[in-house]
Amino acid sequence: MKKLLLATAIATLSISAAQAAPKVYGKLHLAVDSITSNSGAPGADDVTTTDVMSNASRFGLKGEDELTATTSAIYMAEWGISGDISSGNDLKARNRYVGLKNTNFGTVKLGGFDTALKEAQGKVDLFNDTIGELGDMKTVLTGENRVGNVIGYESPEMEGVPVKFNANLILNQEGDVMTGKTQNGDNGLSMSLAYNQNGVYAALAGDKKVASKFNAVGGPLILADTIRVVGQIDMGQAAGINGLTLGGLYQNAQPSANNAIDKENAFVISALMAIPSVDGLAAFAQYNKSTTSFTTAGLKDLDRDQLGAGVAYSFAKNTTGYGYIAKQNFDSQVGTAIQTAENTVIGVSLEQKF
Repeated sequence: MKKLLLATAIATLSISAAQAAPKVYGKLHLAVDSITSNSGAPGADDVTTTDVMSNASRFGLKGEDELTATTSAIYMAEWGISGDISSGNDLKARNRYVGLKNTNFGTVKLGGFDTALKEAQGKVDLFNDTIGELGDMKTVLTGENRVGNVIGYESPEMEGVPVKFNANLILNQEGDVMTGKTQNGDNGLSMSLAYNQNGVYAALAGDKKVASKFNAVGGPLILADTIRVVGQIDMGQAAGINGLTLGGLYQNAQPSANNAIDKENAFVISALMAIPSVDGLAAFAQYNKSTTSFTTAGLKDLDRDQLGAGVAYSFAKNTTGYGYIAKQNFDSQVGTAIQTAENTVIGVSLEQKF
C-alpha cells in the first residue's frame, strides 16, 4: 500500500512539472495629472482639473504546459482594472488567447489580442498608456487596435535569425465584441515583419480591412488599410553615445472603401536618454502628429499632435516613478472653420508591477 501511495505521489509530481501553475502578473500605474483644457470655441475659457488617474492598470494569468519535447500549450487571460476606482466598469477585456507553440514551426493562437500592426510599434511610444491612456499615441493616429475573433500566427525563434513574422486573420468583424464593430462582416488581415538585433529594431507592418478608429472624426469604426514603418536604435551600440535611444514611426492609413476620409498620414519621433550620473534615472521626449484629409469638398485637413517630455526613475526592478509635461492640440471642423482644442498636462505617476 505504501509503495502504491509513493508511486502515485511521484506520478503526480511528474504531471505537475510538465503542467506548471499559471503565472499571475500585472501592474498598478496611478498618476496625479493636472490638465488645463480649452475647447477652442470662440470665447472659451481654460478649465483646469486635477485627478488621480489610472494608466492602463491590469492583471492577468498566463502559462505554458509542455505537451511534447517540442510543443507546448500556451494561454493568457488579461483584464484592465480601474486602479483609481473612477469607473463602474472595473474589469475590461484585454488580451486573451489559447494556442499551441512549436519550437520548429512557430505559434498559433486563437482569441482576442493586439494586432500585428499594433505590436510592431515596439517601444517607440514612450508616452504609452499615460495620462489616463490619453497620452498614448493612439489618441493621435489610427491602427492601435486590439481585436477579437482572431487566428494568429507567430514565427518561431531561431538562433542566428533575428527576424519575427506575425500575422492575424480577423474573422467576422461584425461580431467582434472587443472592438464594438457594427458595420459589416468582412474579414481583416494584419501582418508584420520585425528585425531586432545589436540595438537595432526595425519593423514593417500592414493592415488590410481592419476595423479602426480615425481620431480626427471620431464616430464608428471604419475598415482601414494601413502601412506602418518603425525604427529604433540604441546609439550606444551604433555610435558610442551611451544611454541614448532614438525611435521613429511613420504610417499611412486609408479607408478600405469609399469614404469622406481620404487618408491619414502620421509620424512619431521619440528619444530616451539614461542619465549616467544617477543610476536608474532617464529623461525622455516625444512628438506625435497626424494629418487627416478628406475627399468631400469643403472639408479641410485636420491635425492632431502631442509634444511631451519627462523623467523616469527606477526605484527597483518593478517600481518606477515618472514626472512629465505634455501639450496636445486636436483640430475639428465646425461649419467652415477649424477649431483647435488644447490640453496642457503636468503629472507625476508611480508604476508598480507584480
